[in-house]
Amino acid sequence: MHRINNHGIIYSILCLSLIIPAASFAADLPADVRKSLEQNAARMSPITGHWTYQLIEKGLRSHLPKDVLANSDDGALLEQHLDYKFKGGRYYFRREFSQHLRDSNGKMMNAPERFVEEKSYDGQRVYMYSAIHKGKEPHLVGIFPKNTTNVLFDNYFERAGYRLPDVDSTGKLTGFVPELLGLLKDGETLVSVDPYPIDGKDCLRVVVDSGSAFSQKGRERHEFFLDRGASCALRRHEVKNTDGVVLMRVELLDIQRVGAEDGPWLPMACRTSYFQYKGFPKVPSKTPVMEDVHRVESFSLADIPDEDFALTYLKPGMVVGDATLPGAEKTKRGLISYTVPADPATLDRVIQRAMSQQVPLTRGGMSSRNLLIALNVLVLVVIASIYLWRRRSRHAGVAGTN
Repeated sequence: MHRINNHGIIYSILCLSLIIPAASFAADLPADVRKSLEQNAARMSPITGHWTYQLIEKGLRSHLPKDVLANSDDGALLEQHLDYKFKGGRYYFRREFSQHLRDSNGKMMNAPERFVEEKSYDGQRVYMYSAIHKGKEPHLVGIFPKNTTNVLFDNYFERAGYRLPDVDSTGKLTGFVPELLGLLKDGETLVSVDPYPIDGKDCLRVVVDSGSAFSQKGRERHEFFLDRGASCALRRHEVKNTDGVVLMRVELLDIQRVGAEDGPWLPMACRTSYFQYKGFPKVPSKTPVMEDVHRVESFSLADIPDEDFALTYLKPGMVVGDATLPGAEKTKRGLISYTVPADPATLDRVIQRAMSQQVPLTRGGMSSRNLLIALNVLVLVVIASIYLWRRRSRHAGVAGTN
């Protein structure tokens, strides 16, 4: 009879544990939770929403280095009003907001500037409009191909726990994707799923570690608190560093069913507390340094006319950067720019002249992300020009007060 070597067995098990990936021992997301998340997201089409957003400084400036502090805007972003529409792969977005600008001496200007931005996707093209509401200052228009990444500023849906509809590898726009499911699809690790009552509600705490080879961010721990009585709608979301210190906490308030009995469950308010904001302070604070608040004014599941997604109006004086014109991909900026003429009959001629004057790119093309950057640069150049012109006009008065 052979004698069993216990030490050899133990050694073999240890070796085997090194070979089997740690993810093999990770928790499983219950099937009913996954189904509830998917169903709630699928009910968000068509949907029209109106909400307000405000970014509030809660002490961040006291943690900023002098060089960063000199160029910061201490929470001078005033309340914004936002509209959003989504239906079967098309969307429309508009935000209107005021922001105080500072002069070179760091002084807040007396009156805030009023801005408006619009964006839409009609199934073929993405349209982006930017304007400053001041007299006859220019409107800027960007027109991009349909594979352009979807960008929504001050995103209520992100706070509510969803990734925005975006273009997939086939060129088709997806629906809303729950962030929890998106992380798992990205290859992040599901750590645990446990009961966790909140305010008497039957909730689950789902913990996910991010920072795998597929992640673009550093290592983080996400804790999602899901309300089982509201189709697993998100009630709280915390992001922690590897030491377990909270970096950000989102609280979802007044969760309601939108529309009819089969409508999605969504929060009527979202409050986000930042204990570290854009890397500051380097050691996360024990109290929030920044806060943002979203307050829903209304939601509707009524049908949306197709024309609401065709943001195609042009007015004399508008500066247009069009990435869909023939040859645009071969130019330096990836788009062809022109100014809309006063006489609509001459528009085609103006576009043809702009196309013939473009500087060709010697090699390669431009990605959709870079197209968006190009438009943003164009916006900033115009804003900076307006700001500098105004500053020169009042420079003597400003210098006299310092």
